[in-house]
Amino acid sequence: MDQWLKNAAETAKHGFAVALVAKASSLELPALCKEIGKRVTSRGRTNGITPNEFRFVRDAATMGSLHYLSENEGARAVVFQEGEKISPEVQEDHVRLMQQFCLVVCVVSSDPMLLVQRNAWSLEFARRGTRMVTLPTWNKRPEEDRHKILDLLTARMPLGTTLEAKARSMLLKQPHDGIDDIKQRLTEAFGRMKRSQSEDAPRIITAEHMLGSDPAPRRTSERRPSTNPPAA
Repeated sequence: MDQWLKNAAETAKHGFAVALVAKASSLELPALCKEIGKRVTSRGRTNGITPNEFRFVRDAATMGSLHYLSENEGARAVVFQEGEKISPEVQEDHVRLMQQFCLVVCVVSSDPMLLVQRNAWSLEFARRGTRMVTLPTWNKRPEEDRHKILDLLTARMPLGTTLEAKARSMLLKQPHDGIDDIKQRLTEAFGRMKRSQSEDAPRIITAEHMLGSDPAPRRTSERRPSTNPPAA
């Protein structure tokens, strides 16, 4: 991952902006962007971009609102969290956009040229405005990184939750787009575990919890024979 961050920062130095192709990555997006920012030392910035100089934009932005972030709030990096929805106004005025910010990140779910085909981006913005960097999918990351991520996600679950070795191995090997997918699978498995055992049982997520379905609901009553007299 460190090498990927270096490559992304190098791309940011020589391009107008970075089109970060990332599926299911919302959990790590702020940290990733800020790590890239630390390594961007172009345009006279020897120490990169500090965390407080980042602004994450989800809603539709105008050049006026972006100018305000730069001039009045001291923002030096802007991250469009929904890069497919960048307004035509901002795309057309991308030269001024780059003059205001040292780093522009557009998070998208596919190749920018596919956005052009869907009329979401202009051809000029895709060709001249961005350079693409693709976040590695889960199973293409180093195993050491995947172990660390699983440890962090498990630590964020209710106190005392642990991950069985077989369940961990299953998560390490199965293909997923990103960390959000892993978190979702852990959350669903935790729910199965809680529904299938007593409240005071150890909170251990097993491979069966990862694969299994919800337990059948308990029957609250049994059907009783009718007490009505038979028809005459």
